Amino acid sequence: LGLGIISLPILFLAIILLIYNINAKTGKYKLILLLIISTFFCTLSYILPWKEPKSTLCSIQGNLMLMFETSQYLLSMLVGYHTRFVILFNKGSDTRINKVHLFTYIFVGYGIPLILVIIANLTKMIGYCSPWCWILDRNNELSHAYRVIVYLIMIGSQVLNIFFSISIFRNLNHDP
Repeated sequence: LGLGIISLPILFLAIILLIYNINAKTGKYKLILLLIISTFFCTLSYILPWKEPKSTLCSIQGNLMLMFETSQYLLSMLVGYHTRFVILFNKGSDTRINKVHLFTYIFVGYGIPLILVIIANLTKMIGYCSPWCWILDRNNELSHAYRVIVYLIMIGSQVLNIFFSISIFRNLNHDP
């Protein structure tokens, strides 16, 4: 079990490197693949068997949940952004994502959540939070501020998706 868990970040990085180098026909395939990877690791975090609240598995579960739940929200926002861009500016013709845009998408989708995970670990905010391990429910300003940041990212990405959807539907309804 220990070797399997240690290999998860290596597997994750290998998959990301493969996606970065894939010459997919359209950008949406790469973005959707990134989203699928986040969903896989997020789901994995919910089924990790841990027994002790201060165990290594509890810490791994909390880190995976924080990283990939936040990642799913940001990546779904990027899919919405990319779809809006394709429909509004490319008139429905999806183009390849160049490496700079893909790097930006990967940074937003995985870099921002990774920064949150690093901050959470440096401030010792990951731990048992019933019924699983996540951000500790400490009653202090730092814990509240951290949760607000995480929730703002999650809610903000969904608000942007609503904006993207409205913009897309308006554009599609005005086309001859």
